[in-house]
Amino acid sequence: YLQKIYNAGSNNLLVNPRFKYNSRSQQSYTGTAWGLDGWYCANITQTGNILTSSSADSSIQQPIKGADMLLGKTVTISIAVQGQDIAQTSCSIPSPAPSSTTAFGSTTTTWGSISLWYDSSVSQIKFSVNVSNGQSITINGVKLELGSTSTLQADLDNPPSEDIEKLKLDMYDLDPGRCAYLPWHNENLLDNWYFVGGGSQQGGGQFPINQKGETDFSPGSAVKYYFDRWKGARATASLTDNGVKLSWDGVNGTNGYIAQEVEIGMNFIGQQITYSVIVNDKLYSISGIAPEKGGATISKTFDLGDAQLWIQYEYTNTLSVPRALIFSTTNAPFTVQAAKLELGYLSTLARKDESGNWVLNDAPPSFQQE
Repeated sequence: YLQKIYNAGSNNLLVNPRFKYNSRSQQSYTGTAWGLDGWYCANITQTGNILTSSSADSSIQQPIKGADMLLGKTVTISIAVQGQDIAQTSCSIPSPAPSSTTAFGSTTTTWGSISLWYDSSVSQIKFSVNVSNGQSITINGVKLELGSTSTLQADLDNPPSEDIEKLKLDMYDLDPGRCAYLPWHNENLLDNWYFVGGGSQQGGGQFPINQKGETDFSPGSAVKYYFDRWKGARATASLTDNGVKLSWDGVNGTNGYIAQEVEIGMNFIGQQITYSVIVNDKLYSISGIAPEKGGATISKTFDLGDAQLWIQYEYTNTLSVPRALIFSTTNAPFTVQAAKLELGYLSTLARKDESGNWVLNDAPPSFQQE
């Protein structure tokens, strides 16, 4: 999950960046202690998103989880304070990490400063908001991201869902004593995994994302892209309101498929993974050890009655990265609503409700983030 976050440059690498979550249910934090979820206070009063300085050395800080993945990268830090323009700066993180406390980048404002720095006493990279003595500010949001451009304003205009924010807090687990928000379910390692809606070519944030705009696919034996991040061959596919209608084209070879190359899959070689799909409103899944290149694939065929579904995770010698596949071995169609690749031995894509229907555990993804 962390690797996926760090690979996506516009994702916010900070948790609770709008200071919305306060599982301790206190209204203010003064002195040196963990404050609102994910934030450590030093000589400052923090009430909601309002910070009031109580000394010349007042700040809030957040240690960056998995910060070794920032080494050798360019990052941008930014802050939006009510009534002021966004303050931002970009900096390069050296590799390896420095041996002494080092400031990577900072920018000064009328009320104080923001900075990204290495704290050698605890071997952590930290993000800090420093507020000058006597100042009080209202923060709309902060962000740490890969790249040299701030996209904080886009986050403020289209904030992530609360479930995503809470899940990140639970997975980062930065500060002790904080209550968990969500029943546990794993992050989806696939992109553009939700297929219900008929496609984004309609506008209005409809899934799956489909920037090329084609809604019916039958490319023959050559491997071609279908919709965003999914490509395949020998499969006839259509984007419908209920999902991707998929079948073998009946002409080329003996099966058709769509597949996603899992660019972060090499990080999980040797770990237990689970791959699952919802097809015709039912859940099907496989689980096994993520193979090394040329290793054994994880696969299973399911009889759907008039059609056959075959799902597979593989890293063959001809691939540059692993991939997750959805095969159709007949020309009778089935409809795929969602797919999930995750660490662990159980599928957390969906659960049965009281009526016995499969419903998503995960909220449908945020269109802007996806």
